[in-house]
Amino acid sequence: MADAHDHDGELGDLLALQDLDTAIDVARHRLEVLPERQELRARQDALAAIESDLAPVREARHALERRQKALEDELAGLADKRANVEAQL
Repeated sequence: MADAHDHDGELGDLLALQDLDTAIDVARHRLEVLPERQELRARQDALAAIESDLAPVREARHALERRQKALEDELAGLADKRANVEAQL
């Protein structure tokens, strides 16, 4: 008779586990359908669109920074040459 009782206990444990699993699934679903979750997704999508729009602007800025650095280096070289020529005079 002890075996039958043990099986009932195991079945009860399994049912309790299934109840917990169902409760977890329900809680996850509630989190997913919260209005705030939808707003978050919309804001993330908007942010991604902005980031996409910014990519070419950032690249253009980096190109201008590289060009500015090259011109500044050239200017510094010309200033050195001028100083050398003036020193020779």
